[in-house]
Amino acid sequence: MLVGNLIGKTIDGDFILEERIGQGGMAVVFRARQLSMNRDVALKMIDIQAEFAGMNQFPQRFANEAAFIAALEHPHILPVYAYGIYENYAYLAMRLLRGGTVKDLLSEGQPMALELAVNLFDQVARGLAYAHSKGIIHRDLKPANVLLDDHQYAYLSDFGLAKLANSDQNLTQSENILGTLAYMSPEHLRGERIDHRADIYSMGVVLYNMLTGRAPFRSEDGEDSIALIYKHLEQRPPAPTQFNPLIPDDLEDVILKSLEKDPEDRYASIGDMAQAVRNSIGFRTSNQSTGGYAPVAAALQQAAASTGGKSRRQAQRQRRRHLAVGVVTGIVLIILAIAAFAILRQPVPIPDFVLLPNQTGKAEDMTPTDEQIQLAQRKLGDAGFVAVIACNLSSEYHATLNREIVEFGRGYGLRFNIYDANSDGYQQRLELEKSLVDGTQGIVLCPLDINLLDETLKEIQDRRKPLISTESGVSNYGGVVTGILNFDMGLVAGRFAGDYIREEMDGNARVIILDFPDVETIVERADGLTAGIREKAPTAEIIGRYRGATREFAYESVSKLLAEGVTFDVIASINDAGSYGAIDALQEAGIGPEAVFITSIDAEQLAQEYIKESYYIRGSLQVARRETAQVLVDMMVRMLAGDNVPGRIIIPPGTMFTAQTANN
Repeated sequence: MLVGNLIGKTIDGDFILEERIGQGGMAVVFRARQLSMNRDVALKMIDIQAEFAGMNQFPQRFANEAAFIAALEHPHILPVYAYGIYENYAYLAMRLLRGGTVKDLLSEGQPMALELAVNLFDQVARGLAYAHSKGIIHRDLKPANVLLDDHQYAYLSDFGLAKLANSDQNLTQSENILGTLAYMSPEHLRGERIDHRADIYSMGVVLYNMLTGRAPFRSEDGEDSIALIYKHLEQRPPAPTQFNPLIPDDLEDVILKSLEKDPEDRYASIGDMAQAVRNSIGFRTSNQSTGGYAPVAAALQQAAASTGGKSRRQAQRQRRRHLAVGVVTGIVLIILAIAAFAILRQPVPIPDFVLLPNQTGKAEDMTPTDEQIQLAQRKLGDAGFVAVIACNLSSEYHATLNREIVEFGRGYGLRFNIYDANSDGYQQRLELEKSLVDGTQGIVLCPLDINLLDETLKEIQDRRKPLISTESGVSNYGGVVTGILNFDMGLVAGRFAGDYIREEMDGNARVIILDFPDVETIVERADGLTAGIREKAPTAEIIGRYRGATREFAYESVSKLLAEGVTFDVIASINDAGSYGAIDALQEAGIGPEAVFITSIDAEQLAQEYIKESYYIRGSLQVARRETAQVLVDMMVRMLAGDNVPGRIIIPPGTMFTAQTANN
């Protein structure tokens, strides 16, 4: 790819290419300045003529794949900010990371530390599990596609690019392809239809590589790629312990199971494999891996213990482990000595925060001072963390919000661990209690059901732990309430719908509200939607409020209404996820986008694409998500530092994303 003449060019009026920073099989990566956001990004440029000459459908295929990639919002998936086609190049704008890749951490013949390898694997597996839940297969998992930030926080990248490649691409030509072949599943190499289990195979190869310092199958001197393909198809991989005797037996079994030739013999899901990895080592992890692992010396010693009653394989390795145990024991003694010294130098305890329950503050006034940041760092120390009890990581909004909380925390030198409730109130109670057992020193909470959390929140209050909530109900437990008022969010979106009904439908419309009665504060959002519509279009008929919030719930509600013969021409949804479910039901019933107007909240990437095309959704509230994440972290810093803090912080609701604003 000829890219020298691109430096200094402005792509689509927003990205100035400043420096070439990398090159992969199909793309060149630049550091670029995004003018609209005043930030540096990584801009991946694909030469369409060089890579996809003759593929007439490439622009549409690229747009489709890029939209899917951009919609993947997870703390361990590299976020895509924008995409498009500029002259003869397709581009993706992504977050700029400066920590290299997992490939950079690998040294031939040198195993990675067990704890680090499992930590990185666990992070990537969580991101991959999320992608699989959306029906997306990565297809090109390898160490070079796992990017790292400065704190070795892992991000999975390059979703979809392998799928864009020509199906008849010659796998024996390129050195890059040869590197990819080392991680490809047998069924992929045979050209068969693949599913998520092909990614599981690739993850097994990655884990094998990290723990042994080599891939299970590789092209030796004088061999071409055909020999490597044959090994994947026909040969059993060497036992990982042949190259690293410190690998516990159970972990070796997990790796070998993931590398089975037949997909049916592998793990059913990447989540199952990740859990098996954790179980095999005896690690205790937070719900969201951010590096918070318990010490593993005991697990290693147990794995290298007496061979009495063990398998022949373990007995054969016993002699090799004696030296390893001695080394581990010595390391443990050194760590204990350092820990004892650190205890002697423990800083003076920092006073507890003082809550001012009757005071209301503004988000822009909550930025902590340098002194407060240093006090918060001392409060947490090297091992401490703040628990983020998420409502879910399945919606784009919540996934992005929680990722940004972690990022802002790291910017202050603090660790935030995410515990995912998966939209289940009972699961959230378990996650909250688990965070206390894990030793959290502060809590950021997106509450689902305050009544279920009552006893645990009282315990948190008794312990005087800093508590910040995105919903008002937690104020009864001595915590700070911060975020956007749900009623105000609904009001903005409802007024938008009301204006449309009045101006385009002469004030006559039949409206359904997609609500979520399980959560009181979300009901307030639906109240705002109702109030906004009635304010702007008082003659419109609001038929009723129905269960939404998730794609599944909304699909069921709208399908049932249609089956019962209920007619409507406007839907006001409390979030984009509910809008997607409504669209699924409308499509199934043969009702086109011109027949129903949808207004929504969250302005997710997919919703924005629909809005630009007038595809059912005509407007969605672009909430101040990033500002919310920042103030949550800022307030936690001030509470950890022992500051006086207001009991309530208000963030403006945001603005509507519409086809008109998208073009401005």
